[in-house]
Amino acid sequence: MTVWNTKQWKNRREEILLCKSACEWCGSRTRLQIAHKDKSKRFSFERYSEMRDEDIRVLCASCHLAHHKGLELCPECHGWKKERWSTCYKCFKKANPNFIPAKTFLEMMEEDDD
Repeated sequence: MTVWNTKQWKNRREEILLCKSACEWCGSRTRLQIAHKDKSKRFSFERYSEMRDEDIRVLCASCHLAHHKGLELCPECHGWKKERWSTCYKCFKKANPNFIPAKTFLEMMEEDDD
C-alpha cells in the first residue's frame, strides 16, 4: 500500500484542504493537490505524515504540473515563467521593446556581411 492510500494520509490531506481551500498560485478551488515547496526533498512515510504547513503548498492540478516542470506564475500577467526569471518572456519584451534575441542579432550580422 502506498502512502497516498492510507487513512492517515487521507485524514491529513483533508485537514490541509480545510485550512487552504484554493490554489495558492491561481486561486482555483477545483482539483486541489498537496505539493512540496522544495521538490528535491524526499519524505519517508513517518516524516511525510507529519509534514508541517511550511513544507507544503496547495496547488490545483495545472499549477502542480507547472511546478514540477520548473514554472511559476509571472507576477505581471499571471502567465507562466521559468522559476529563475523575474517575469515571463511576453512581459520582458513589453518592458524592453528594443531587446533583440541573440539568434536574431546573429542573423542580422550575417545579412550585413553579405
